[in-house]
Amino acid sequence: MRATGVRSRSWLFVSVVALATALALGVAPSAQAANIAPNPGFETGGPGCDPGPCQWSAFVNSTILRDPVGPHSGAFSIRLTSTGTQTIVWVRSDCVAATAGTYNMAIFYKVDAGQAVPPTNLQFQPTFYSGVGCSVTQTAGGGTFTDSPVNDGMWHYATGQATAPAGTQSAVMSLVFHCGVPPFVTCPNTSTASFDDAVIDTSPLAAAIVSLSARRSSKGVLVRWRTGTEANELGFNVYRQQGRRRVRVNRRLLPAIGGVAGTSYAFTDRRAPRHRALRYWLQDVELTGARTWHGPVRVAAS
Repeated sequence: MRATGVRSRSWLFVSVVALATALALGVAPSAQAANIAPNPGFETGGPGCDPGPCQWSAFVNSTILRDPVGPHSGAFSIRLTSTGTQTIVWVRSDCVAATAGTYNMAIFYKVDAGQAVPPTNLQFQPTFYSGVGCSVTQTAGGGTFTDSPVNDGMWHYATGQATAPAGTQSAVMSLVFHCGVPPFVTCPNTSTASFDDAVIDTSPLAAAIVSLSARRSSKGVLVRWRTGTEANELGFNVYRQQGRRRVRVNRRLLPAIGGVAGTSYAFTDRRAPRHRALRYWLQDVELTGARTWHGPVRVAAS
């Protein structure tokens, strides 16, 4: 049971020893800066927020929905739709605290096929402010830009950077799409795009899991995943959910190969029960010790 395309074991041994040595010497791993995007997976809703997610609001001639159908991860994504009366369709976050510096940004997007006038430009960008509470605008500062989004109904990954100038104290994030090519045309009320798992963080981006699947095979359950980028990544664990517990099914950490272009991995759970439905989770482990969950993915009973 092993991941595909893995480097020699000596690389993993050195990485683990380095981390263990730091801990033994009392040196704490470098702290992971917090993702400042509010409600980044759009999971939180409820009274005063629905039908959209809490901490995000649609602007004029735009509507948002906290969508439970086919999210990238978790239970919801955000679906942004034009009302057909303007060239820019957008939603903004609540004001959050921010400081000067360079932010790494990432977003998953999905554009359904078959739209009469599909979005042709997607943006996830911040606006920084020198005052607390988002007063005194400074600059938009960059962000992620996708000028030719793929409209195949699948999730895709976009990354970018934004620079907050000196004196920054707060920020808001915007999710935007346009239709046509410059000069942009009015988006009809059939134009829509979905977003999930927003990140704006001063630390390197964690491994981006752009696909995760599981299926039965003659040897058990085959779990596959692909990363869109890997930075500061140590490796991965695969877990099978048993009731409310998640049980790790790999004996040793599956080492990350690394690289910004991403890598494909596979692992076979040879002890998977055959006659009941199962759920699998993927956990990525950073060199700092930070761990992030992805999934679950489901496998039907055989």
